[in-house]
Amino acid sequence: MSRWRRVTLRRRILDAFRSENPSRRPRGNDWLPLSPGIRIKPLRVDSKSGYVSALWNVDAGAGIPPHFHHHADECVVVSGTITVGGSILRRGDYLLGRQGEWHPRISSPGGAMLYVRAHMPAVIQAAG
Repeated sequence: MSRWRRVTLRRRILDAFRSENPSRRPRGNDWLPLSPGIRIKPLRVDSKSGYVSALWNVDAGAGIPPHFHHHADECVVVSGTITVGGSILRRGDYLLGRQGEWHPRISSPGGAMLYVRAHMPAVIQAAG
């Protein structure tokens, strides 16, 4: 295979990969208020499925009341700590909210940054 053909093929493969797997560095003004003390920064918005992948900035003392999961969601603690029911989750810990289950109150006594993938159609509308 000629050098030109290899370079062209490599470029096409990389372009296809990037279109399917875009990298994104969120800008400082991308934060959207979710509830008092909680702001989210959408990283990926899938309007077909209704799922949003986002960073959540949780202020100290802020929380999410108990809620029912109509769809599954996932959370990884990036920094800080959160409490879920009687459990404490720290940096690197993973939380799965299973579809069809109730989720106990989630709070953060000292503040936290979370990565969350959740079904959030309202956020999709707000993110445009």
